[in-house]
Amino acid sequence: MEAKYRTTLFDTNVEKFVILKDGNGLITRESGGEELNNDSVPGGDMSKDFKVKGITILGLVKLVKKKASSEEMASVIDNLDPADREVLQDRILVSSWYPYRVFNNLLESIDKVLGNGDGKLAYEIGRMSAERDLTTVYRSILSFLSTGFVTKKAFAAWKNYYSSGELELIQDARDEQDRGRRVMKVRMKEFRTLSTFHCMNIVGWCEKFVELLGVSDVSVEETSCIHKGGDHCEFLLSWKEKD
Repeated sequence: MEAKYRTTLFDTNVEKFVILKDGNGLITRESGGEELNNDSVPGGDMSKDFKVKGITILGLVKLVKKKASSEEMASVIDNLDPADREVLQDRILVSSWYPYRVFNNLLESIDKVLGNGDGKLAYEIGRMSAERDLTTVYRSILSFLSTGFVTKKAFAAWKNYYSSGELELIQDARDEQDRGRRVMKVRMKEFRTLSTFHCMNIVGWCEKFVELLGVSDVSVEETSCIHKGGDHCEFLLSWKEKD
């Protein structure tokens, strides 16, 4: 009988992780020593694929585990193809690089198995991620800086987690009809494999991130998408500035 997989995630602060366990017991890995290199990662040569940092995959699993039962997570993992499961069964290190498809397929499986497959759960996970990323301490510090400045810095951080792509700022202005509103538009460059589920995830993250900076009436929408005939994926953010 084919083994069923369970997802388990331990202390993310000390880089000790267990991603999966099967029906015969826990597959444990403890970080330490050398990180995985590109050629050692299961599932193919990563030089032929966009890459994502391990912390991104681990963060996704940890967030979902807060909402899902072990049985539901087992269904999420079972829904993945064997190559993705093989990557997840090995040690996932925070700072190592893994094929982007693993993160993307995991996000899609979560949305389809635990949600309705319409991207709404991916969007909610994006909002949860922003709340995790912007702790209360950071919020208090960043409240002294302009929302526009902080948001630009957040866009630049994309390169810390993904080996390709860039969130390019293409518009930053006051709303012509409402001078109290700030408008920003960003374009995803050099990342043609961005999925519709990841697009929704980015919308949710941006929306919650800006909300947590203390401004009001926040709006985020994807105004162009490669999956809908657009040349690029573009995101329009707007908010009412602080008084």
